[in-house]
Amino acid sequence: MANGLLDYLSSFGATPPEYMGSLLGEEAVDKLRGRAATTGIANAVLGYLAAPKNQNLGLGRIIGQSLQAGMTGAQGVYDTAAQDYMAQQKIADLQRKQAQQAQMQQAAQQAAQQAAMQQAPQMPQQGQPQPVIPPQGA
Repeated sequence: MANGLLDYLSSFGATPPEYMGSLLGEEAVDKLRGRAATTGIANAVLGYLAAPKNQNLGLGRIIGQSLQAGMTGAQGVYDTAAQDYMAQQKIADLQRKQAQQAQMQQAAQQAAQQAAMQQAPQMPQQGQPQPVIPPQGA
């Protein structure tokens, strides 16, 4: 019964965007629905408790403001999840770029080392006569 009520309240004005399921997966969206319902109910109760009762606002207006606070809180869960996903994607993209830069630097260093080795004088192989350099001053 309570779960059916939470499902009803969470879908009342605050539903996950259609793309959320493909981004996060259905299991994560189900968890978000539960969190949105809990947050929405908590915000509605807090909105009701915070509403001034001595200003002759009327019960309808107080309940309306409370429901609005609840729906805003429930939708905030989905907005935050989308922002978190975007931040994770940006971080992953930066990490990929850093890894590519490191690979390129390593490849450039290896190429420079190979070029230096090719330009270095060749050591004579064993069995070949070595040139004799006369000593200076003789």
